[in-house]
Amino acid sequence: MIDSLAAFRQALFRRLQRGFSQYPALRQPQPAPTSPKPAAGTRLPPPAVATFKLGAAYLFDTSPQPWRSEAWTRPQIPSMIGIDEIDFLHYLVRTQYSKQGSIIEFGPLGGASTCALAAGAPEATLHAYDFWTYHEALRDYFPGRRLRPGQSVLPAFLENIRPFRDRVRVHRGDLTRQRWGSGPIEIVFVDAAKTPASLLHMFREFFPSLVPQGWILWQDYVSATCPWIHLALEELADYFEYWDSPEGGTVVTRLKCPLPREPLPAGYFETLPLERARAHLARARDRFPGWEALDIWLAEALWLALAGCAAESQNILKAVPQDSRFSQGSFDYDLKFIAHWIEATSAGKPFTAV
Repeated sequence: MIDSLAAFRQALFRRLQRGFSQYPALRQPQPAPTSPKPAAGTRLPPPAVATFKLGAAYLFDTSPQPWRSEAWTRPQIPSMIGIDEIDFLHYLVRTQYSKQGSIIEFGPLGGASTCALAAGAPEATLHAYDFWTYHEALRDYFPGRRLRPGQSVLPAFLENIRPFRDRVRVHRGDLTRQRWGSGPIEIVFVDAAKTPASLLHMFREFFPSLVPQGWILWQDYVSATCPWIHLALEELADYFEYWDSPEGGTVVTRLKCPLPREPLPAGYFETLPLERARAHLARARDRFPGWEALDIWLAEALWLALAGCAAESQNILKAVPQDSRFSQGSFDYDLKFIAHWIEATSAGKPFTAV
């Protein structure tokens, strides 16, 4: 059992380190019911193509993962997301951005993802949202800098994105206090849905401004720590279609039609019946044939723990290691994280993001 939340944070960032100091040299490309429902006439047929990650997804090209054979200059900035995700962000905006609206990024930290988005869409205005507050678990992302806990890392972010600074609008602080009034949105990269409140605010304040067939990229989808992402997407399943997604935590969705002004009620997560939540999480799990499904199963365990169902949560913790796919993934952090919250919620402690 990990003894403290600080230790959890450190474990999380150690787990997520994927070549933070420098990216490798670029290879040359190779040949290669509580929610409203949209009208039936606007729905696309269900996707039918299996990828290395999703059981069914639309493809961007005639072959899967075309971003892996595209040459471009990656930003040399330490990042929590992987190289495949960085390459995908650049590819998506380069091929799909149509100048209909802004690009939003929730949680850019050092700016590697910001640079990928800005480089891929030189005509776009980007809006970046983050706390940009330093703590010791972030030291590997800001090498060569002497930073104190609580100090702003916004200057480092601005320095890292210097080539694109004139097109990036910075919004620092609590996301749930931010308001959107800058017109249509075309692409959103979400890496800050760490609590139900932050995700719900995105859906109610930002996402109704998404253009038809706008994109939302969910960095924490393949994760046991954010079950509210799966719950919201399955509640609004008729609005979303799934597309070929990169290796890592990111899953790519596109709107079939615009979301209503209030796609989810203000008290959605507090009032969601447990059995409905479990059905949503089971459907999310079924989208993945591989080890990623186990992360979603563990997300269900976290939701059960937060709902006070410790015994049922423990049952999932015992079952997951027995699954034949368990050896294909890395679940040590997730198992300890959920075990911590089973104990914490039993003691009456409220959930806090890591």
